[in-house]
Amino acid sequence: MLLCTTGVLLRRLQCDAHLSTVSHVFVDEVHERDLNTDFLLIILRDLLRRRPTLKLVLMSATMNSEVFSQYFDGAPIVDIPGRAHPVTPFFLEDILAQTGYRVDPRGEFSVESTGTNSRRKGRRRDSEAEGPTIHIDRSPEGLRRDFPGVRDAGVLESLRLVEEDEINYEMVAALVAHINENEAEGAILIFMPGLAEIQNCVMALNGHPSVTSTRNPEQASQPGKPPSLWILPLHSSLSTQEQTQVFQVPKPGARKVVVSTNIAETSITIEDVVFVIDSGKVKENQFDPINQMPMLVTTWAARAACTQRRGRAGRVRPGRAWHLCSSRVWRQLMEFQLPEMLRVPLDELVLQVLLLDLGDPRAFLSQAVNPPSAAALSVCLGYLRDLSAIEVAGIRVDLKLPGVGEEQSVGLTPLGFHLATLPVEPRIGKIMLMGSVFNCLDPVVTVAASMTERSPFVSPLEKREEADEARRSFGVPNSDHLTLLKAYEEWSAVRQAGRAAEKAFTQRHFLSSFTLRRIDELRMQFLEMLAEIGFLPERYRRGRHEAYLRSSINENSANWDIVSACVCAGLYPNVCVVPKNAPSKKVGEVALESVKGAMYLHPSTIGFNSVVSTLKSRYLVYHERVKTSKVYLRDASPADPFTLLLFGGSLDVHHEEQVITLDKWLHFRVPGLKAATLVKHLREQLEEVLLQKITQPSAEVTDLGIQLIEAVSALLSSASARISRPTPQPREGHSQMKKLYGAGKREASNAPPAAPALNASAQAFVPRGALVEEQEQKQSPAPAPAPRRERGRGRGR
Repeated sequence: MLLCTTGVLLRRLQCDAHLSTVSHVFVDEVHERDLNTDFLLIILRDLLRRRPTLKLVLMSATMNSEVFSQYFDGAPIVDIPGRAHPVTPFFLEDILAQTGYRVDPRGEFSVESTGTNSRRKGRRRDSEAEGPTIHIDRSPEGLRRDFPGVRDAGVLESLRLVEEDEINYEMVAALVAHINENEAEGAILIFMPGLAEIQNCVMALNGHPSVTSTRNPEQASQPGKPPSLWILPLHSSLSTQEQTQVFQVPKPGARKVVVSTNIAETSITIEDVVFVIDSGKVKENQFDPINQMPMLVTTWAARAACTQRRGRAGRVRPGRAWHLCSSRVWRQLMEFQLPEMLRVPLDELVLQVLLLDLGDPRAFLSQAVNPPSAAALSVCLGYLRDLSAIEVAGIRVDLKLPGVGEEQSVGLTPLGFHLATLPVEPRIGKIMLMGSVFNCLDPVVTVAASMTERSPFVSPLEKREEADEARRSFGVPNSDHLTLLKAYEEWSAVRQAGRAAEKAFTQRHFLSSFTLRRIDELRMQFLEMLAEIGFLPERYRRGRHEAYLRSSINENSANWDIVSACVCAGLYPNVCVVPKNAPSKKVGEVALESVKGAMYLHPSTIGFNSVVSTLKSRYLVYHERVKTSKVYLRDASPADPFTLLLFGGSLDVHHEEQVITLDKWLHFRVPGLKAATLVKHLREQLEEVLLQKITQPSAEVTDLGIQLIEAVSALLSSASARISRPTPQPREGHSQMKKLYGAGKREASNAPPAAPALNASAQAFVPRGALVEEQEQKQSPAPAPAPRRERGRGRGR
């Protein structure tokens, strides 16, 4: 018997398309409709038709059985009663009646209020999200029709006034106080959509006059009084130690209240929960394929998810659950959550379809339980084409949709083949391949692993400022990627001194040992996969030993300018420009310019508080942008102009104006006609070497290719707008870090290479004069105005 994820089973299908050694396949939690599960179901349905002896069992407590039965040609449905205790549900009208809470007509939770509060303004922007359309009739006739059992005039008036789209924290606190005073012992589990809502809820609970909170679960309340409340937040930003507190059972006289995201819906079970309060909301990733814009939106959860939350109250004895929506809204909620295939990017999925040779991705995915739209697939294919992961043949006829037309055929390129074999999104896979080519693999693999895993920086609610200061102590100027790299390397060095030293280090610097260990595990997996596809010698596949660290594959690992260039190569065209017109403002306060429109740094980025005038480069590459109240960038790092010219998109040289244009919107001055031509020539030579390496990863790079890579490495290191690595302060692990990648190399990387060494490696490709002029230009990297024949087309000038 093999217990595995859907991703592992998909990888097994790559080498055994018939699952010839498998007799039964069980797929659990199919109601969640994640991308891999729906993809797997397409393959398994086809496999069942070719191999009828295979048995497939789909399992879930809340799935739409009829839909899956029809999808699998009338498969039988077996209903197995659960062993959970019964849970009594209540809705908003019941909460109003039980607690006596009434909606203030002029308060922030009333439809008659001015609507100027910040939470409401943020909520209105979420109206762009896909979700149920809720119709509410507030007339007396509508209220009597929707709530025939309600007779209390005060309850009916509150139902008329209440804005159900808002989470009413006052009412939640009143409900908790009611439960605490009137119900038997047992923990209370409150579901909130995100961290901000958890914080608001905890504040409301602590501020309620009938609530006495405690931080000590051993401390009971005074005799004759309601139990003290031990209030615990639960979300992914907490440390493992803080998260495990929720499993502790307090002594009699104290009641545990857990305020959680949907992590407590299915991922974990808190055994002593008897009461559930469900906000009915969820933060959901959605994707606008036309604008290629991920959106993190707060929307109504599906009834199936709310039923799953309700069931958390029936683990140990009969429980009770209160839903913050009325029965009127409950009836209008979607029965099941929108499948991931209809709301997330499809890049990795399309690469998998092509890798498994399942035919045209558009035709194959049309067989899904809920097929994605033509627009989403067209944009996805266009993105993969721009990444050089697929090649497109044929002439596009239909110009209505962006991306690749339906009449055009697609196939994997050598780069796309390698990206499809790596279990990460294509951009991150490309970063790792570039790290192998430029001999800085170890730090680049760490960056890739940290981009795949959640952030190791934890931020307790009561110690937010201390945690932010600890994170800034690792800060590499304006680079989230290098900041994470630095934190990991220092942790890795301290870890060698034993568990006690590691624990003290992570606690002092607000780091999650669990997440750092996950990053370390991912690094090992990535190294093994790179060895499997030929980008790492087999003898080094486990990594982090001295022979590996000192091998040629890591000879540039101490040079973080080259590491940054590899990150830029993978993330392009995700680039934006910091405007020059506000030099005294913080970067987080100004709108960044890009071909995709205005965007802002997310407050969690390391460069959010940097002053514009102090930036060494106005250009930033970023991992993702997401739309909440604004369009925010997450995980950004600076990129100097020379790096963009070498690893960006298509180049156009405008000789008369002495300007090089990148993708028709970024313009750079290059003094001298010869210099511009040489930059383009260097770029073409570099692309040829990269193509040879990607086509034959195990083959040795030619002498000319080695010279070229050395030249590019030297040029990147000597660029005056480079990202300098600050000298680390003496702290735990610094002495051990000196040993990595060769003694003395790390400190030496802070200074530009000596001129003779630069000449020796670069002279064959770029004459000294042209290089000096390029360096001088980068000291004040103001983009040139658009050349005459391009006037009016550029942005970010």
